[in-house]
Amino acid sequence: MVNKRILLILALIFIYFVCAAEAFAVEGAKVVGKFSLVSGNIKHSRSTDSGYTEYTPEDALRLDIEAGDKIATLNDSTCEILTNYGASVKMICNTQLEMYYYAIRVNDGGGWVAFNAHKNDKGKYVFKFDMPQVTLGVRGTVFGFFTSQDESYVQLTEGLIETKTPKDGKIKILNAGNILSAKKEESEVFKFEPGFDMIKYAEGKGNMNELKRGLKENKGIIDNPWKQIKK
Repeated sequence: MVNKRILLILALIFIYFVCAAEAFAVEGAKVVGKFSLVSGNIKHSRSTDSGYTEYTPEDALRLDIEAGDKIATLNDSTCEILTNYGASVKMICNTQLEMYYYAIRVNDGGGWVAFNAHKNDKGKYVFKFDMPQVTLGVRGTVFGFFTSQDESYVQLTEGLIETKTPKDGKIKILNAGNILSAKKEESEVFKFEPGFDMIKYAEGKGNMNELKRGLKENKGIIDNPWKQIKK
């Protein structure tokens, strides 16, 4: 009888530790990155929260960023995020995005992204970057981004990225040295001069009009710039 009790207790202890280990593994799998630099207060929301919580830079740096989290910079704040899958993201003021595993969705605003190619669980170099008017397939590159609900801009300085716009739904290649302008009705591509940074025009106010002013002063339109991927 005593032996049966001991065996039962040992079995319950074993089940407890197995369940605890599984719970810890699931919880750990949710973490996709951390803040590496924060200037000014930012807002952060878990996928299970009903709204944002505002954090000071000191408190934000202690946060783990989980899949599904929403992050927003304010009028006078910026931040940088390091993911655990090889992407680093710099957010300028008035930017809102959602973080996922090997994916980011930007709802408004802009910044810069650097992605050092990491293989995902399926052994592929895949990183999806989604904006209202264009979706990017990123393999390893550096690019600037700025978006509103009506138009999205991408400046590619290194590597290449796959792009797909809602208008035509086709996958096309954007090469380094080009800027993509994607709108609901049309898309076009510009060359830019070495050293040009479209984000610097918008970063002071997070302003689309200022970004357009910078493009107007510096862009050179390319004829037939797309090279469509053959499958």
